[in-house]
Amino acid sequence: MFWDYGDIFKQIRQNKGLTQADLTDGNLSPTTLSKLENGKLTPSIETFEYLLNQLGMTYDEFQFLSYSHVPNERKQIIDRFSMLISNCEDSQLHELETDCKLYLSSNSDRTILMILNILESTDLLRLDLRNKIECLPKIVVNPVWSYLEKMNQWYLEDLRFLNCILYYLPVDTIIDLLPKMLASLNRYDEFRDTVSLRLAMMTNVSTILLQHQEYDVCLQLLLKAEQWAKQAKRYDFLAVVLIRKGICSKEDSLITSGLTLLNLAGEVSLEEDLKKEVSCHDACKSL
Repeated sequence: MFWDYGDIFKQIRQNKGLTQADLTDGNLSPTTLSKLENGKLTPSIETFEYLLNQLGMTYDEFQFLSYSHVPNERKQIIDRFSMLISNCEDSQLHELETDCKLYLSSNSDRTILMILNILESTDLLRLDLRNKIECLPKIVVNPVWSYLEKMNQWYLEDLRFLNCILYYLPVDTIIDLLPKMLASLNRYDEFRDTVSLRLAMMTNVSTILLQHQEYDVCLQLLLKAEQWAKQAKRYDFLAVVLIRKGICSKEDSLITSGLTLLNLAGEVSLEEDLKKEVSCHDACKSL
């Protein structure tokens, strides 16, 4: 671990006004707890889970408090990556690339290396749009896809990486991946903090499907996305889903409902972008 969890555990216990005996309660040796708190013992998962339960705290909360005591460079990189990758300035992208390289210069870390690959690919994709550099972004991101492709099941970190490289994959590959992607996301129905990832993935995949006029496949995906958006009460995503359902099914009433929802929410920029998307697909369908 990157923080002195024994000392932090002791601080939390004392702040709660609890003694070591209160926590061990005859089920654990006070000596064991004392060694843990003084950094002389690494507890088993079972022991640490028992102590956290006695403390009335989840592991997620304990980890959050621990990182607030000692900010962790690795976690900061991952958090910044999660926030920046969807919408960032070139300067922010380059700064994060630099921090990844600096971190990797003294640490061997597969996750940070994957993030660096994605950042470099994103940077090259932007150059590709401006300067037409053929294939480079896909080549750079290939190690990430090679890593993900061999997995039987994707977990949260893997899904975040997959979401970032979707635009580098052929549409046929994405369609083939949908059952596995949805099955992986469904595992986390009751897990906190996955709503944004689910909706972001559904938005990105539906964008790609619409670009390739895969309307039937897109419509089926949007039905699932609609369910998630309603459960999360994310009406911005719900509006996007309604508009795209309207595009796929040629139902103007759905498009109108989605645009009205965005207008009421004050999402002016998103509303204008989706009006352009509707116009684009109207033009394509009339050809």
